[in-house]
Amino acid sequence: MKFHLRIFDNNHHWDEASSYDHGNYKTYEEAVIEAKKIVKEFFVDECYSGRTAGDLMASFAMYGEEPVVFPDEPKNELRFSPRDYAEVYVKELCKNN
Repeated sequence: MKFHLRIFDNNHHWDEASSYDHGNYKTYEEAVIEAKKIVKEFFVDECYSGRTAGDLMASFAMYGEEPVVFPDEPKNELRFSPRDYAEVYVKELCKNN
């Protein structure tokens, strides 16, 4: 089974024209690793002194890119949630600020 990654722009939510394909992966795990990198990249410029986890998540919800992993076979029940991952990542990030 193969998986592909599609990126949706939160700034243009539900606008299919602003989404794009990011690649194909042999395994679900490989696709999720790449999806996590994309989520983390958003916070590089967004994370500066004084911003809370709530501030960062609000920015992500408005302007972040949400990578979605699609399997070639729709019966696959594995699901990566970019928002759930972002929440966990941001909490850890803010703990160190």
